[in-house]
Amino acid sequence: MRAAERSFGPRRFFLFYFALGAVLLLLLSGLVWRQLIQHLFFDAQERRQNTRRVIRTAARGEIYDRHGRLLVCNRPSYALQLCLTSLRHEFRHEFVRRLNERTALEKPIDLQELQCAARLHVVQSHMDRVNALLGRRERISPKCLERHFWQKRLLPLLLFRDLSEREYAILVEKLPPNFPLRPYADSARYYPYGELACHVLGYAVSTQEVDGEGILDDTLLTFKPFGQMGRAGVELAQDSTLKGENGGEIWSVDPAGFQRELLEHQEPVPGKDLHLSLDRELQLVAEDALEGRCGSALMLEIATGELLVMASRPSYDLNRLTPFIRPETFQEIEEQGAWFNRALQGLFPPSSTFKILVAMALLKGKYVDWHDTVDCPGYSQIGNRKFHCDSHRCHGTVHLFDAITRSCNVFFIEKTRSVGILPIIAEAKRFGLDQPTGIDLPYETRRMLIPSPEWKKRRGFGPWLGGDTANTAIGQGYTLVTPLQMACFMASVARGKTKTQPSILHDPIRHLQSVDQGAEDIGLSPEDHSQLLQALESVVLSGTGRRAASRALHIAGKTGTAQVWLQGRKRNVAWFVGFAPIEKPEIAVAVEIQEQEDEDHFYGGKESAPIAKAMLEAYFLGDKVFQ
Repeated sequence: MRAAERSFGPRRFFLFYFALGAVLLLLLSGLVWRQLIQHLFFDAQERRQNTRRVIRTAARGEIYDRHGRLLVCNRPSYALQLCLTSLRHEFRHEFVRRLNERTALEKPIDLQELQCAARLHVVQSHMDRVNALLGRRERISPKCLERHFWQKRLLPLLLFRDLSEREYAILVEKLPPNFPLRPYADSARYYPYGELACHVLGYAVSTQEVDGEGILDDTLLTFKPFGQMGRAGVELAQDSTLKGENGGEIWSVDPAGFQRELLEHQEPVPGKDLHLSLDRELQLVAEDALEGRCGSALMLEIATGELLVMASRPSYDLNRLTPFIRPETFQEIEEQGAWFNRALQGLFPPSSTFKILVAMALLKGKYVDWHDTVDCPGYSQIGNRKFHCDSHRCHGTVHLFDAITRSCNVFFIEKTRSVGILPIIAEAKRFGLDQPTGIDLPYETRRMLIPSPEWKKRRGFGPWLGGDTANTAIGQGYTLVTPLQMACFMASVARGKTKTQPSILHDPIRHLQSVDQGAEDIGLSPEDHSQLLQALESVVLSGTGRRAASRALHIAGKTGTAQVWLQGRKRNVAWFVGFAPIEKPEIAVAVEIQEQEDEDHFYGGKESAPIAKAMLEAYFLGDKVFQ
């Protein structure tokens, strides 16, 4: 018995030591697992709890014209910020004071309400100090304060924005250093010429859609300040180039979420500058000529397609739209119709300017030659309708050259009726008048239209009639184009090619590259092409475009007067398209002006031709660099 007890004793100790060893091994394994294997997870969790990421936005690039003259830059924007981190003790002191008051009065206590009231009182007391210095009566919104406190506590609270330079100087002088209130100089977009090229330049507004991807540690809770985002024109089209690359900071924070120490920093990279193809001085000439009118004017280099001018009226002051658009400003621009860029969004019948294309289609198909004639009694009779010539004049016997010079509707109607509308439609599509130009600007319309019998039937407008052919032959009816298309069309006619690709960006080496990619030869013999250009010059010298004639410059062009319905009233749209010099075409232009009042009597030769002349003379007869 004693021997059995003696043998059982060591076994009990063995079992005890084994269990103890197993427990120790388990604890050691857990320690190893936690400390050596899971330490990365816990380090990341601790980092997410104790650190915050703050995005710092980059300055936008500046915009220049083709000669390096400034069009858009960044101006100082003065503001006053309140650092909430510096107010922690004031918040707590005010909260305790209010809590003691409630307790002494034995009133119900809502801790969250007391905290909100304490923060509001402290912030407003600091605002009142500034109000006394600046003579203001600003109040902090409780909702804005609480939203900022809970969502952007690490960022300074913006109390005053768009301070004047005088107010900023007062605050810098009067506020002590290391004070919670800090004057702050940021940047906002500035447009030195206000309305100049507003539809081309566009504008940038403040936004919270700030890109923070790939900046430092993007797994951390991130605070983003307001940045700037392009909303129209070049500011939108080239936003990725202009906005640069944002930077950031990583801060350690205390348990309350207030910043404690800067741990990492990445500098933002400013946006790249842009050089547009616009010429500032020529743009000024065009906009001055359009002042008080509703219309557009374009000028482009024939060899490159670069736009020197794109003007649209009515317009607006870009500086009123940044850093944000006030509702009353938006409404005012809306009522004026100034948001609308007529140059690339406006759709109008091309009227008699379309006769250039009709003439080319007829010549190319050998349906007419320069000696064919038509007797013009002043109108064409189609069914019960008369299609009159300009001012109901009888032109008598006219050939193609005269028909272009004097804009004879009867010649083009009768010749088109004899061959049918299909050659005209095919030629218009060959020149790309049925599709957008593809310019590097946003919001170009896609609703331009070259009508056809199939299109009319598909839309449920009935069969194609003789009146449709007559209307299309003189650029009326369903046909719709933009002024930009007509400027490109005239450049193509001058170059002897079917398409011209426009661009608003200046490329100094574009002259050395082929701009004819995708374009076909115009399809006219050299003799026919030369005769066509001479006929267009004759329009300016002795025809309907005489007001575009220049003593020192040989200009080719074509006038047109279209009819549109505007708010239930019939209005004229006055056209002039052309190029110069006739001997070696370099610059193409398109101008359209629309009637606004009943007493207006606008015609292409009267209203638009002088504007085109002013633009061309400014380019050729003035200093091209305008230093």
